[in-house]
Amino acid sequence: MTYKGEEKALHIHDKDIISFPSGLVGFQEWRRFVLLDDPEEAPLAVLQCVDDTDVSFLVTDPRHIFSDYKLELPLEEADQLGIESAEDGRVLCILTVKDGPVRVTANLLGPVVINTRTMIARQVILQDSQYSAQHPVLVAQAE
Repeated sequence: MTYKGEEKALHIHDKDIISFPSGLVGFQEWRRFVLLDDPEEAPLAVLQCVDDTDVSFLVTDPRHIFSDYKLELPLEEADQLGIESAEDGRVLCILTVKDGPVRVTANLLGPVVINTRTMIARQVILQDSQYSAQHPVLVAQAE
């Protein structure tokens, strides 16, 4: 599959497609994504929908925002994802950017958990959590 973004075309291998059987919260219709990790943009990455190339989410490891972020994945969620050990999982949070003043928030309450072995993922909503769905990351005046 070839993805043609604004700047360049990317060839996406089927093995790199992340499947969200339930979609993302509020976006159940989009179920196949690829993670575009550009080392020059680290620690940010883009979770790009392969079914609708106009859809993408800015993501990062939540520990870049909240250094002692801990995810206690419920057993039921781990079973649904097929995660057998911590090495199987990758956790990301979705960032939201709003204009005037520029405000960036992170959804620490609903992290994305990817089984890197099977490429199956879910957005997990944490119960009884201290985390916020709109954790402030940055506020800056727009030029």
